Formats: sequence, C-alpha cells, structure tokens
Amino acid sequence: MKPKNVLYFIDDRPLVEEILEIITSLKIELVSRTELEALWNHLVESYHYLGYKKTIGPRVKYLV
Repeated sequence: MKPKNVLYFIDDRPLVEEILEIITSLKIELVSRTELEALWNHLVESYHYLGYKKTIGPRVKYLV
C-alpha cells in the first residue's frame, strides 16, 4: 500500500495577544499646524506613491 502524502502546516504567526499588545502601544498624534507638520510633508513627499502636493480645503495630518 502506497503511503499518503501528508502536508504539515506550522502556524508561526503571532498570537492575537501579541498583536494587541503592539497595537495598543501605538500613539496617534495630530500634526496639522504643529512643528511636526513639516516632517509629515517630507515623509509623504518622499514615500507616498502619489507624492505630496499642497491641498485645498480641510485636511488632517497624523503621525503614528
């Protein structure tokens, strides 16, 4: 009799508790109209796939 092929899967993803610990330690900071707004502009201009262009109208800028 031919042995059956058996696939093994080892789930090495982090536990939900570990993910929650990371997420709850994050801090979201409003940077619109602060000294950190220039950093936000630089980061978006450098790393966002659309780049940064001045916007018209209301907008909110956050850093995490």
